[in-house]
Amino acid sequence: MTRVTSPAPKGGQQDRRGAREFLELQAALMTIEPKCANDQRFTGDTIDTEYLRSICFACPVLHECRNYARVAKPAGGVWAGRRWYEDKRTQVKKRTPAA
Repeated sequence: MTRVTSPAPKGGQQDRRGAREFLELQAALMTIEPKCANDQRFTGDTIDTEYLRSICFACPVLHECRNYARVAKPAGGVWAGRRWYEDKRTQVKKRTPAA
């Protein structure tokens, strides 16, 4: 059985962002072990997400995973077929004027 743990809050403060969605994801994982379980490719930040996305899109817990990632914006790894922290990097780059 896969056990998912929520990332530790930053700065010693309890961060409740995504708590409900995380509990829903944990509940789904009590009955289903997704293909990403114990697969280091999903926790690394150097693997291209295209192949991993195809695994995620066929996953029975995709909905719960996506809901959690959309709210919590995990700082690393692939969640529901993408890296959610890249959005912030892309937005910053778009705002910077070209030299």
